[in-house]
Amino acid sequence: MTTAPTPLLFPHVLDANRLDQLDDSHGLTQADLEWLHHAALPSHTLRHAQTPPMEAQTIHLQAEDKPSVPLAGCLTLKALTDKSPAAVKPAFLYTPYGGIQKFDSPEALDSHLENLLKDKAQRDELFRLLSIPQRSELNGASVITSSRQTIRGDVFATLIESVEQAQGLNAQAMVSELVKLPSLAVMLDQVLNEVLSNFDHKQARVALSADAGPGTMGAGRVARNLSLAEAVLVYFHHQGRPAGHDVDFIHPGITTTSSNRQQWQAILRDTARNLLPKLAARLDTYWDAIAPFHAPRRDFLAQVISDGFRAAVFIQREKRQLTEAQSQELLRLYRSSGPQEPLLFVESVRLWEYAPLYVELAGSLMISGKEHYLYTPHHGLSSVDGHLGFKAALLGAPTSVARKDALYSLLSLQERNRFLRLDEPHVSGKTLSYPVFESLAEAIIDKQMNNLHYALEMSRQGDMDVHALVDKALDIRSLINGKLLEHQAHGHWNTQPSFYGELRLSNFMADRLERQGNSYQSVEQAFNGLFSQLPQSTDVALDDELRALLPELTHVFSQGLRAEAELRELNGTLPPAAHDLIRNVFAFDAENPDRSQRLGVKGFRPDVYSLRLTCTLDGSTVYLPLPNCFLLTERGGLDTPYSGLGIFWS
Repeated sequence: MTTAPTPLLFPHVLDANRLDQLDDSHGLTQADLEWLHHAALPSHTLRHAQTPPMEAQTIHLQAEDKPSVPLAGCLTLKALTDKSPAAVKPAFLYTPYGGIQKFDSPEALDSHLENLLKDKAQRDELFRLLSIPQRSELNGASVITSSRQTIRGDVFATLIESVEQAQGLNAQAMVSELVKLPSLAVMLDQVLNEVLSNFDHKQARVALSADAGPGTMGAGRVARNLSLAEAVLVYFHHQGRPAGHDVDFIHPGITTTSSNRQQWQAILRDTARNLLPKLAARLDTYWDAIAPFHAPRRDFLAQVISDGFRAAVFIQREKRQLTEAQSQELLRLYRSSGPQEPLLFVESVRLWEYAPLYVELAGSLMISGKEHYLYTPHHGLSSVDGHLGFKAALLGAPTSVARKDALYSLLSLQERNRFLRLDEPHVSGKTLSYPVFESLAEAIIDKQMNNLHYALEMSRQGDMDVHALVDKALDIRSLINGKLLEHQAHGHWNTQPSFYGELRLSNFMADRLERQGNSYQSVEQAFNGLFSQLPQSTDVALDDELRALLPELTHVFSQGLRAEAELRELNGTLPPAAHDLIRNVFAFDAENPDRSQRLGVKGFRPDVYSLRLTCTLDGSTVYLPLPNCFLLTERGGLDTPYSGLGIFWS
């Protein structure tokens, strides 16, 4: 079986000083190799100062009268010489999957590029790292013209930036489609149009009336006049007709009778009972609809995820965080494995303590072949050491808030509640079926469906605006990629519902702090129990018992101070430097219990001072200690110019 030649990449060229250090010379001479090293110079000025002068250029393609499109991940290199035939130097084309290719002249390079654009298969490969809108525009053009622009700064940073810009356009296009998600009101309207297809349901009104109750002035009945859609929600929330209410129906084209009143009630009852599957069907209709780029929206979502992974592989390769062999192994996700290639295992990422109650990270992959790789939409690709490396990469120290928040944002609303309860989670996966990125897209859509169900069930638990709740629940931007959050959402998804209880913010830190608050309350209750058991008889016995509690009290006091500092930093009322000091000084480390053994912060040991009040009257001085107060200095001592930050606590 013949194998395609390995493309010549810049890391190969820059690491080689002689041609024999390359696996294949690819037609280069020693002079070519040395000249190509100048591509690593950080500016056009420096590259131009070489012999012969080098000009690095990006390639721009233009479809008819549209703005030109930079060809992401591609560039040309040529020598700036006079026009005489003897002065003509080779030119070089760099493409993401073809690598560096040498041509006898810039004109030969231009001719080759024209041929690439005419051949569909080669054009598709050339356009791989463009955004979906850019590909659609260029593929739909009958005439494409090319031009060049000189790269003024770093060549490789420009390459990566072009790919990131294309990914930004994909994110913008995805958000533009997501804002077209139907609102709850629109979906209810569509459901009722199906149920009552023979007349206009918007003209119907539903009157819910009940006794006003004793002591109410005026009429003895209170009525609510609702649209049919609003009445369906009332029936849904009460799981039937609200207790103690009478229902009347009004429609200008229908005379109400006892018979059709029962039919109206049956319609309301049945529609409310089947509301969840009917709304899910409306979401399915949205995802099956054709997007602006001539494919169903669910396919468009899969393509956005696919392009994001491909871009991550390229960027990591260009940054030398992946080798060419590793990138080729990862790109096997886009094709079937050959008979001589090792098996490639591709799994979703699950966290759990009790296996049936797992949470699954949206858009994330564990990939195992010759090597092991972890991919998440927020942190991109990383190579890990063996299967245990997946857990270390996801959950290993240091477990920063940002890392946990990134995991949290990849979960459905119900999964987020489970995630908060995981203390020592295991990591495992489920094998994904090919095409991999279609499987990831379907899993995200399933999470959106689950969010819809969860929000509607939550709306039954209190008096809340179900329309705003559903709007927020349908927001799946963070499940796809955090960069979608940077784009204009045109008034969608900015509300802050309390999905997990009274006034509870739906983000990882707020939810974690509430759990911490509950644990602190349990500590307080435990100590209240201990204090209630203290002897009431003699001062000596009481003093002995209190001294026995000192280690526990010291630990809890330290814990409380650290918790207060953490909360104060989060709400912006305490600088991070002060939080670091509190965290280190009050770590309650049994190995470093006193000042001489205290751990340093930025090269200095902080000092903590107790405080007292001094009162002098008629030559007599009295000192009164201030209990539960202290002054902490950043670098120790009380030298105003040098002791640094001071923290007072009372």
